[in-house]
Amino acid sequence: MNTSSLQLDQTVGEIVRKHYQTAQVFKKNRLDFCCGGKKTLHQACIDKNLEPQKLLKELEDVLGTSQPVDALQYESWTASQLIDYVVETHHAFIRRLSPDLLELSAKVARVHGGKEPNLLTIHLIVQETIAELTEHLVKEEQILFPYIQTLERTAQTPPNSHFGTVQNPIRMMENEHDFVGHQLEALRGLTNDYLLPEMACNTWRVVWEMLEALENDLHLHIHLENNILFPKALQLEIQSHRH
Repeated sequence: MNTSSLQLDQTVGEIVRKHYQTAQVFKKNRLDFCCGGKKTLHQACIDKNLEPQKLLKELEDVLGTSQPVDALQYESWTASQLIDYVVETHHAFIRRLSPDLLELSAKVARVHGGKEPNLLTIHLIVQETIAELTEHLVKEEQILFPYIQTLERTAQTPPNSHFGTVQNPIRMMENEHDFVGHQLEALRGLTNDYLLPEMACNTWRVVWEMLEALENDLHLHIHLENNILFPKALQLEIQSHRH
């Protein structure tokens, strides 16, 4: 593989889109490749006080040595295939996890919140995040995704587009992704990178594991939408206006 194709002026989102295995390097270095994916690699390094050449070397190493983490070639999928995959995999994951996470984080806050006040804040952030995501999934499944699928199927703008251009709901979804990204960052800070204190019980341990699983899943979920699906949707709309 020609690793010299990576450049500091490429955006983080673009690099992850072309080489998904680089996600692990961005994650390790705390560089946000989903919501912050529009920054260039150079800018992202400057913002986090990282040495750009050193990061470039790490990225090239992971491309040179590892097989792609995932053989799924998202880039080559149609918008409808991406939508089906996102709904069946990522939306389903959030719906499965949410009730347990809410219940257990409430329990840990109730039992240990007196000694560890951060747990109360963490539970509030979990509640806010899940409420936001629950609404967000419905908006995507009922409004934006069917619109994109109709565009792809008929090559014409659907008649029920009451939101003008598809750019409008996309912008709204991206803003909501940003909100969730900030919430995840706040949780990472409050949990000290999910470090468990000595006194942590098993429920506490499970909550930390669930939060990390949610973060991992959302990083890929948001990446697939922001960096692959949404650009495809904008392209489909442009083509539909030519018909």
